[in-house]
Amino acid sequence: MLSITALAHLQAAVIYIMDLSEQCGYTIQQQLTLFQNLRPLFRNKPLVIAANKVSLKPPNN
Repeated sequence: MLSITALAHLQAAVIYIMDLSEQCGYTIQQQLTLFQNLRPLFRNKPLVIAANKVSLKPPNN
C-alpha cells in the first residue's frame, strides 16, 4: 500500500510497463485493469505506457 501512496505524490512522469507476453503471471486484461485502477493517481502527471516483450507474442493473422 505504501507504493500506491508514493505514486500519488510523485513529482515526475510515470512510465507504466505492460508485459504483452503475459510471462509476468498477469494477463493483458489484468494489467489493463490495474492501470485503470491506478490511472486517477496519474491525472496531472506526464504518462507513458510502454509495451514490453512484444517480440515474444505471436502475431495475429
